[in-house]
Amino acid sequence: MKKRNLRYLQTRHKEVDRRQQFELTKKAVLKKHPLAVTQCTSDGKFYITENGRNIITDTSLGFGYLFGSVYDAWKNASICTHAQKTINRNSKMFDLELINKKVG
Repeated sequence: MKKRNLRYLQTRHKEVDRRQQFELTKKAVLKKHPLAVTQCTSDGKFYITENGRNIITDTSLGFGYLFGSVYDAWKNASICTHAQKTINRNSKMFDLELINKKVG
């Protein structure tokens, strides 16, 4: 094969990899938030919402986290969804009332 064709195949492989990674992260977010959609602001920034509520910030007022690409928006939504799940699952460990009962 010519070098030119090999370079094309290498870049194509990276694109396919990124597409597969995008599908996996989007699937993970949609599992927790089935109605999640991509929204765009007037200046070309992207964010993910479910029923008008930003998934990342948990507020309907203002969007603190805007991203330059759809891929970045879904990737960060996936990370935040996982972090929120972890925090909710371990909230009993950090409950001050339970700690005070055990100590005193």
